[in-house]
Amino acid sequence: MAMKRIVFLLAGLAQLCGSQVASSHGKTFVTAFMQNNQKNLANEPSAKHELLITGYSPKTMVRVTIGKSMYRRTFPLNEGRTVTIKLPNTIELLGTELFDGTVLIEADKDISILARSHDGSSVGSTVLYPVQQLGTLYYVVTPVGDKANTFKEFVVVAYETSTRINISLTGAVTYKGNGYPSGSRLVAHLEAFQAIQLQSSDDLTGTKVESDEPVAVLSGHSCAQDNKACDHVVEQLLPTPSWGSFFIVPLLSFQNRHGTVYVVASQNTFIKYQHGHIEKSQDMEAGQVLQLDHQSSEPMYISANNGIQVLFSAVGAADQDYGSSLINIPAVTSYCVSHNTGGMSQYDRFAVIIAKTSESSGIMLEKEGIGTLQWRPVPDTEYSWAEHSLSKTADVFSLEHPSTPFGLFILGVSQNDGSGSMAVCTTGEPVASCSLIQCRKEEMCEIQDKRPVCVAGSESTCWAQGDRHYHTFDGRNFDFRGSCTYTIAKTCSLDGDVPSFSIEAKNEYRGNTHVSYVGLLTVTVYNITISITRNEIGFVRVNNQRSRLPISMHEGKLRLYQSGGAILMETDFSLKVSYDWDDSLVITIPRMFSDSVCGLCGNYNNDPADDFTTPSRTLAFSPVEFGSSWKVDDGDRFCWDDCPGGCKSCSPELISKYTAEPFCGWISKGGSGPFSQCHAVISPEIFLENCVYDICMNDGLKEVLCEALKNYAEICQKEGIAVSDWRMATGCSSFVCPANSQHKACGPACPTTCNDESLPSSCASLPCVETCQCNEGFVWDAGKCIPRADCGCLFEEKLFSPGEQFWEDGSCTRHCTCDPETKRVTCQAASCRSGEQCRVEDGIQNCYPTDYGTCYASRGTHYSTFDGQRFNFQGTCVYQLAGLCEKGRDLVDFQVLVQNSHQISHSATFLKMVEIRLDGTVIVINREHPGKVVVNGFLTNLPYRTGNGKMLIYRRGQEAVVQTYFHLTVTFDWQSHVTVTVPSTYASALCGLCGNFNGNKLDEMIMKDREVTLNPSAFGQSWKIREVPGCTELDKEECAGLSTLTSRQRRLGRDCGLILSKRGPFQECHSRIDPEEYFQDCVYDSCFFKGQQAVICQAIANYAAACQATGATLEAWRSDTFCSISCGLNSHYELCARSCAQSTCGSISVPLPCSSKCQEGCVCNEDFVLSGDQCIPMSQCGCLYQDHYYLAGETFYPTCQKRCVCQPGGSVKCEAVSCGPDEECRLLDGIQKCHPTGNATCSVFWQPSLSYL
Repeated sequence: MAMKRIVFLLAGLAQLCGSQVASSHGKTFVTAFMQNNQKNLANEPSAKHELLITGYSPKTMVRVTIGKSMYRRTFPLNEGRTVTIKLPNTIELLGTELFDGTVLIEADKDISILARSHDGSSVGSTVLYPVQQLGTLYYVVTPVGDKANTFKEFVVVAYETSTRINISLTGAVTYKGNGYPSGSRLVAHLEAFQAIQLQSSDDLTGTKVESDEPVAVLSGHSCAQDNKACDHVVEQLLPTPSWGSFFIVPLLSFQNRHGTVYVVASQNTFIKYQHGHIEKSQDMEAGQVLQLDHQSSEPMYISANNGIQVLFSAVGAADQDYGSSLINIPAVTSYCVSHNTGGMSQYDRFAVIIAKTSESSGIMLEKEGIGTLQWRPVPDTEYSWAEHSLSKTADVFSLEHPSTPFGLFILGVSQNDGSGSMAVCTTGEPVASCSLIQCRKEEMCEIQDKRPVCVAGSESTCWAQGDRHYHTFDGRNFDFRGSCTYTIAKTCSLDGDVPSFSIEAKNEYRGNTHVSYVGLLTVTVYNITISITRNEIGFVRVNNQRSRLPISMHEGKLRLYQSGGAILMETDFSLKVSYDWDDSLVITIPRMFSDSVCGLCGNYNNDPADDFTTPSRTLAFSPVEFGSSWKVDDGDRFCWDDCPGGCKSCSPELISKYTAEPFCGWISKGGSGPFSQCHAVISPEIFLENCVYDICMNDGLKEVLCEALKNYAEICQKEGIAVSDWRMATGCSSFVCPANSQHKACGPACPTTCNDESLPSSCASLPCVETCQCNEGFVWDAGKCIPRADCGCLFEEKLFSPGEQFWEDGSCTRHCTCDPETKRVTCQAASCRSGEQCRVEDGIQNCYPTDYGTCYASRGTHYSTFDGQRFNFQGTCVYQLAGLCEKGRDLVDFQVLVQNSHQISHSATFLKMVEIRLDGTVIVINREHPGKVVVNGFLTNLPYRTGNGKMLIYRRGQEAVVQTYFHLTVTFDWQSHVTVTVPSTYASALCGLCGNFNGNKLDEMIMKDREVTLNPSAFGQSWKIREVPGCTELDKEECAGLSTLTSRQRRLGRDCGLILSKRGPFQECHSRIDPEEYFQDCVYDSCFFKGQQAVICQAIANYAAACQATGATLEAWRSDTFCSISCGLNSHYELCARSCAQSTCGSISVPLPCSSKCQEGCVCNEDFVLSGDQCIPMSQCGCLYQDHYYLAGETFYPTCQKRCVCQPGGSVKCEAVSCGPDEECRLLDGIQKCHPTGNATCSVFWQPSLSYL
């Protein structure tokens, strides 16, 4: 009996709702023919490779070309006609290899294509999708079949651009002689129009294919198992964005044996499936493939809460010798109202129709009723299915319904052969219909952009603003000032229909331990962790990688973008999170989360009385009890759930003062007030109360007032309410925009960016926001406006700047760079350098040092190298303390210089100046400017952070600290002690007085000429960088009586002996840092300076600082009569003060590191903060302007044409100026302004070479 073969396909498009439309209509297609059966078809006389091309417009011109071959075929195609193009058998891909035999089909009007391969006994065909439907993420399905010399197989085809392919294998393959086991990753690089075919005897189902550029992926089996023998099966797969969520797998009358339904998830997904009247459900993980047995007696339907891929592997019918097939089942949402069928007039043809039961009678064939059909229901759905025999007389048929979409199979069968074709939507796209999607509870369907989408029926908002004022989803207001990490909101329901998310916030103190603000926001959704850090404007951290905005992830279901001064995060289930990188956090959730959330935002059950529900389901009696119950352990041992020392209150007099119009009264002012039009929609009452409290706690600081007014203005604008020019009226007009932009009080919600494709389609309809709008020709990128030509690379849905480098994976094994010329990312195998380890620090994955080395110099005399070698050297010129000498190791170049000076005796020197040079920046820390530094010639108050965030300078205890992005840290106490700490990556790469950092203290004294010496004076003199007037270099002098003094102080345990005392204040530190060398330095200095207490105290303080840097606990060692510290006005001494607990004006705007280690020093009293080197009331704080902090009342010149004055409270007033006739603008003594032109001093700004012989 002759064998009948059948191949069939399902009509339609891929999922419509929220995804790209996957249509088979197009003008350009690319494909390849996988191996069919176990033979070389080039030698088979019956072998055929064909393209069945159907036209839909008159006079369509089509061209077919094959890879690098000479094959070219151009022909006309008329409307409604199908042409069969036979291709050379040599194009078949044989084995696992790279191939150039790809087929390119181009047309000037839309066509559709069926690709077919058969060798006489094995037939496989697939509908092709045009190139605009290709994607970058696929999951492979390979049906069963174990016949000898046949393989599970798939092919990846590149289009017109070369691309890198990452393939995560679920079965073993051998490629280019290398074995790749299951679970491994194979990386291949395809040139344009090149293909890779992978074959295996293992099941490759679930293999993930990722690419940099869109590719085509075809999957199947060279000869899959069927009833009698085997049959070639192939199907072009759809990329994940084209997947759907509701599918019907119909019953096929000829299929009298079981088949297999493959369900693939690309993310964590909850699915329900019903076979007949039996319903089951299952949670699926990302990448999981579920195989369901499809019995021949009943159809099956499948639904999911996220997009899934469904394929059906049919093994045919034993009694009729029908063969195997692999069918890509489309989503119900892809059905169309009108279809064409064509290309199989040589077969007995059958139509398998799936339609709504209530509309099935309306389906027309060739504009006439289709006749009597036996409609059979799909159980527990509103759909039915039927089969209908089509005539052979016509090549093309049309089936249509007046209004309701339906799905269509076309089957073609003949003796020894068979095929199938796609019933193509003649409308080009599905008709928008809300009947095609299933919305979650509390959602409703709307037609948006001709697509049905589920939107929240209603929603509620929770916010946390200012000094941690909270407003729950149910409207309860409370204050909670904890500084730990807390759960703000998360999904707490076990209902699988409610999406899972979690939002946590780490609070921090800023200049005042009585108030706390959001410092770090962490959102987890779709198994993606998003972290947003205060002041990292324009950036977000995704799975521990820092990324630019905007970003679209998870097939467009998660979007992050900047709107005004805030980052907005939106999901497809209507979760919205807004954070302004400062103090305002706003969360909106749809009604479907009712009674399904928990955290500080409450449970959203319309009852504010139970919003204080704790994780143990009990009600808390106070905000502190409630807040602390939702604390998340983050390892911070020094955070508080309440105000340290008790929370302050605001007196009635101050409440009355700050409620008035010059302050918070602007919020509630009616009539001509700037917010009066908002009062009827957003009650100003709670915003007024919060504003009064915040400004009271911050001593009337104007910056705090302006922030409170901004928060109310933004909430009003989000409701579409016009807000008048409140900044000018309230004196909050110092809104600084970056270069190439202008301030807009009511500007577009979404700025033009380097990646507009990632912005939501709703941008144009969003209310206006206060923003900085880029000038024409510029786009918004990472908080700046740049020329569009300066945009970087888009890679795996993330944007990278030109030249930016990053790790592609989580184990630091592939390093990538955005090529500034091509604007494409190139990646290569790499690893962390010697002395580094791949890990996450401060929320960023990178290669971090495994260890550090520290060198110090004390009093300009005593030196201890990175490797622990101690020596004394007395010279008063400028010397290189440390710097990079090995230039070829991809290390950042830097240089640390020191200058010493004589005091009292020429036999002793003191540190006068420390100079740090790196990345074109010169920082000078000088004894002449205590509490300040000089940056590129400008005298600068602390703290100071460079605009690119690569360097931070701040005050910690008694010292200035310079921290860099490459982990170099330099400290100087403006007196006598400097330290340089370098990461282990600089091992054996350094030179200078600190040595080479190679772990060997015996070769530390390598001079500048690379010679080794044992003479400290010769060593020191060799590293002289420049001379200064009067500088000298002397050999070390011995102090008479040094030996006797050393013995006495060692024995008595006082003065310098305090360092050694086994029962003294430093006893816990002795096991961490050897006290002997510090003792020796102390006695040496004491001898030369004849026991001066100040000298002894400084030497002991050096040891105390080194001990506290290790985390050692010290006992009090100072007293009123020994080494007492005289602190300035409004401050006091503390033995163990944490740097982040020190209230500073600058830290309000510049976040400072918060270490668990403490330092001794002077700390501002209660209600005072540090401004520069003085403790002042917060109301007298200065201003942050263009990265520089200025004291209140300070006049400065950003440019020679602009003079500004810092107003108390943080505002800046500037005016245009010009120098007088006898003046000129120049930089003098660290200050740029108009100076007299008389007897001026000429300053030379000189940077010495960093190269050495």
